[in-house]
Amino acid sequence: MLPLQVDLRYNVAVCTGCCTGLAFDHIQSHLRMVHGIRVQLDAVMEQLNIEACTLSSAEIKTWMSEVWVLPNAIKGVPVRAGIACKECQHSAPDITSMKVHFSNRHPDLKTKDNIMKCNIQMPFQGRLKKHIQIEDAEGHEVEMDAGNDWK
Repeated sequence: MLPLQVDLRYNVAVCTGCCTGLAFDHIQSHLRMVHGIRVQLDAVMEQLNIEACTLSSAEIKTWMSEVWVLPNAIKGVPVRAGIACKECQHSAPDITSMKVHFSNRHPDLKTKDNIMKCNIQMPFQGRLKKHIQIEDAEGHEVEMDAGNDWK
């Protein structure tokens, strides 16, 4: 059995061993390099019970450039407590990251007056790495970060 599942809502393959989303064109290399598993794509598609490929790296790159908030979490990817910018929907895991965002994007605004608590996910790694705000984390355990106290 391969450490893979698919979230059909978003057509995203997820490595259950790493709890991260995978582009379809990276599944074989990820399984081989990270988990030492050699597998053909037809075996991947059979296990995922899909007839068409999940999102490719190019499709994910486009999607991630357009998406800042998801209505539901991607199944299999951890949800954690985070902070969202009220001005532009940017999200971050902690106040330090958000202060950097404000100094770069909203230098005339006070960080503490323009943020709110939220749930976030980082579905992909590498060059596709980005936090996304999750509106409804129901069914997902939200990881709390003790250093996220920004009152």
